[in-house]
Amino acid sequence: YRAAEPLTRLVRDREPRVRLAAVEALGEIEDRRATGPLTEALRDKDVNVRRAAAEALGEVEDHKSAGALAKAIDDADPVVRRLAAQALGELDDLDRAPARLRTALGDNDSTLRIIAAQSLGEIADADAIPALSLAYRNEDPRLRYAVIKALAEIEDRGADATLTLARQDRDQIVRRTATEALEDRHDDD
Repeated sequence: YRAAEPLTRLVRDREPRVRLAAVEALGEIEDRRATGPLTEALRDKDVNVRRAAAEALGEVEDHKSAGALAKAIDDADPVVRRLAAQALGELDDLDRAPARLRTALGDNDSTLRIIAAQSLGEIADADAIPALSLAYRNEDPRLRYAVIKALAEIEDRGADATLTLARQDRDQIVRRTATEALEDRHDDD
């Protein structure tokens, strides 16, 4: 923590370059005691600092940053939004996905939708099954694949209907992934 302590003060420096370097260094240290200052940096006026803060919080993996990261999905910058959604999937001990991550499945940004699906799979929250099942109806095969991968990670029979439907998907990779997921569940029974 000795290395992190002076860096946390630099997160509030006047110079954006100094704030950026401090945030990046705190992410490298991966000390949960830096969660507060990094969460604060998500609201920095400099977009590069906000981007680095979202990424650093994913590296620190403290579930206490979930609320701030969920809010950052609404940032004006699409990269901050994507990094925040990705970081949510990297948090330890997160039992429930923030509602904002589930609603990101319907966002206009196709990359954000895919990242949200991936993060929901990492969190494996069964409450996300309805939102993921709805997102499966999207035309984008990349999103459908991410949704099926996420549903496969959520070990809940509520996902089986969508996985079964995906066995008939027009995309071969989606079909294969759904089939394998259902076979894995059958083997586990």
